[in-house]
Amino acid sequence: LKHSQQSAEALGALLSEEAKGLRWEAEHRLAALGTIANIAPFVGLFGTVVGVIRAFQAIALKASAGPSVVASGIAEALISTAAGLFVAVPAVVAYNYFLKRARKLSLELDHIATVLIYRGGK
Repeated sequence: LKHSQQSAEALGALLSEEAKGLRWEAEHRLAALGTIANIAPFVGLFGTVVGVIRAFQAIALKASAGPSVVASGIAEALISTAAGLFVAVPAVVAYNYFLKRARKLSLELDHIATVLIYRGGK
């Protein structure tokens, strides 16, 4: 209603500009989710490396290095790996879903703007 006095061409151009702003905002907000999705496996890998280092340190400190000596380090490594994947997989799925949704909305708004511009020019 704010722009109801403007021509269809002007409304289409305004909608096109708004679509650009919405596209930028949506993709800007998705950047944090994408970063989490990309970093989480590396955090899990870092925990895995630390766990394996602890397991080797336990072997080095004990003369009789049986399974019980390394079990806690290996468990720590596996838990870190699982935690990294537990965060990364849903984050990647959510990132891809919302990115696709934002792009689809942007295309729809661009289409509406184009229709308004061409119908307004006739």
